[in-house]
Amino acid sequence: MKTIIASTLASAALIACAEPFGAAEKAVLRDVAKQAEAKLKEAAAFEGKAVTLLPVHGDEDGYMERLLIGAVVLSGRTGVISNDEKNDERFKRILADIKWDAVQRRLSSIDPATIDELGRLKSTQILMEARLDLTRATTNEYGEATGASAELNLLAYAVETKQYVWNANIVKEPEAPPPPPQLPKQIASTAVSPLHVAVEAKAGKNAERVSGFVETSVRGMLAQLGYVVDGNRKPDVIVSLETSRETFDHTGGWFVYDGTLKVKANVVGAEAKLLGETSIAGRGARGLGEIQADRNLADALGEQAAGWLKRTLKSDAVGFEALLFSVYTLDAADAEKIRTAAAAMDGTRVATTESTDEANGWTTFRVVYEKAKFPGGFAAMLFAANPELLK
Repeated sequence: MKTIIASTLASAALIACAEPFGAAEKAVLRDVAKQAEAKLKEAAAFEGKAVTLLPVHGDEDGYMERLLIGAVVLSGRTGVISNDEKNDERFKRILADIKWDAVQRRLSSIDPATIDELGRLKSTQILMEARLDLTRATTNEYGEATGASAELNLLAYAVETKQYVWNANIVKEPEAPPPPPQLPKQIASTAVSPLHVAVEAKAGKNAERVSGFVETSVRGMLAQLGYVVDGNRKPDVIVSLETSRETFDHTGGWFVYDGTLKVKANVVGAEAKLLGETSIAGRGARGLGEIQADRNLADALGEQAAGWLKRTLKSDAVGFEALLFSVYTLDAADAEKIRTAAAAMDGTRVATTESTDEANGWTTFRVVYEKAKFPGGFAAMLFAANPELLK
């Protein structure tokens, strides 16, 4: 019977649960637990005493609690499960979950003193409180997990005297990120370049005019977002519009049109990528004459399209950036080596030679790349990976 109690308590205490802390946060908490273990080893207040850790304030699914129980054990202290059923919520939870012998009676029906007599639980002499304040790891603009920081306060008091007998405060600051690679001196300048967008419009039967109105509205909105729309170069993004129109009402010279607008946004380059697509339905306001009714329908469809495109094509959602950088080069072959190396970088979508200043030996390149893959900046990481290009 004693063996059943011990093994059941152990299995209940080790039930697997979800772990919402991320890898960066767990690393910080493991370090905090190591420091707690060292402090517990030095604490004279725990000599010969049975200590119980209460549930950790600020914990997630018992992760910090498990680390601290391990710290108590590894420090050589006597860690026990509390027999104070009224005040220790963790102990009450264990009692509620464990069943007893063949008739399935619950341990909560047995006096905790009886369990003490069986030798499975020692009476708690010191209760230890723990409060955890954790600054969660976040993701920076390049998609990297930033370091977490934590502060753990431990406070112990004697059950018999109600006297505080020990305290420790452990602080773990986040590690400073490594400095980004420095740009080589041979790089003259770098500047963000706007992405280029092409708008392709298709009209259904009798929808040519409303399609033109919608297309004009979308072009203006894209320009406001900072894109170059239908410039003289190959686009980085293609926005496709397909408009249809039906007559809802026609009374005298007044018209009301229903319409549907299908919108699709694709990134072009090394690998085509669908950013998103949607279908928008709308009804225009009553208009005097077909032209005004078409304009009203275009307003209704364009307003919805603008909201969707702003969400879909904002820089964070697209995840791409265009960069211009100038490099001192010896000749055209030297410049082509740089362009080829830039195109081969993982995360590059487009790499082109924009212009050449032969008199001064400078070549300007343009790349479109995935920002998350170049946390140190594209140009710096390109030449850090290919130092031979600058020799």
